[in-house]
Amino acid sequence: MRIELNIREILYLSALAGAAEFMGIPDGFYGMDELEIQQEIMKIQSDLEKQGYAQTDFDGNFKPDTEVMKVIRVCALCEKYIFVDNISAGSNPVKLLFYFCGGEIIKVKEMSDKYELSPADPEDINHSILEHLNWVSQAEGTAGDRVIIPQNLLAQVKASTENEFSGEASLEELYKAGCSNTLAKIIYSGLSGASNYYSVIIVDFNSEENDVLSIMAVNSKNGSLELIPAAIDEEEAVEFRMINYGTFKNKLTDALTLIGISGSSGEFI
Repeated sequence: MRIELNIREILYLSALAGAAEFMGIPDGFYGMDELEIQQEIMKIQSDLEKQGYAQTDFDGNFKPDTEVMKVIRVCALCEKYIFVDNISAGSNPVKLLFYFCGGEIIKVKEMSDKYELSPADPEDINHSILEHLNWVSQAEGTAGDRVIIPQNLLAQVKASTENEFSGEASLEELYKAGCSNTLAKIIYSGLSGASNYYSVIIVDFNSEENDVLSIMAVNSKNGSLELIPAAIDEEEAVEFRMINYGTFKNKLTDALTLIGISGSSGEFI
């Protein structure tokens, strides 16, 4: 069953399913007081009825569609989920989520002011993630090209990207932090929004060791870098490593395998 719901409709139905939150979806009721929420719920119920996703019985009881609630429960009560963030320079961002519960998989795709929820097959997940990547090919970087940059310095450089006259100064700071010319240009390009950014976050609530896995990369014509959380003197930092498309795909396959989806067939193992 394929359904389309806005954020508040999703959160309301999730609450009916017994969930305290819906992972990966912003809080559409944030900042609203109790009266405003109650008024909004009445509107949500009316809108859901108009869409055929619910009905009110003769006693005035609101009853959401059984199939719609099955979809909502898989997401709201999920055992694991995948959050994909695809920000391509010059085009609209793509956000995908995959929720796993009781052998069922639901794919959620952000569509302007709504979300499309539909069943998904495990063998399609890898392809669904990769098909939205607009990976820019470039010459292979040096395998050993890597650097660790403090988070506060990255924040300073990002802030400076809004000033067209501070580009050279920002590059100098990156050089001082240990970046080669190529690394500095890729990082600056990523922070300024001129490059593609791809992120895959996998959360497994049943895993004790690999509960959270992440693959993040900045992709540009100058090269591509993987982003790995790190620390310098107990301060938050990011490690940047050269990466290519083949390595990104392999990392994705390995991560899916760890949550029970085989790399070769895509089926549950």
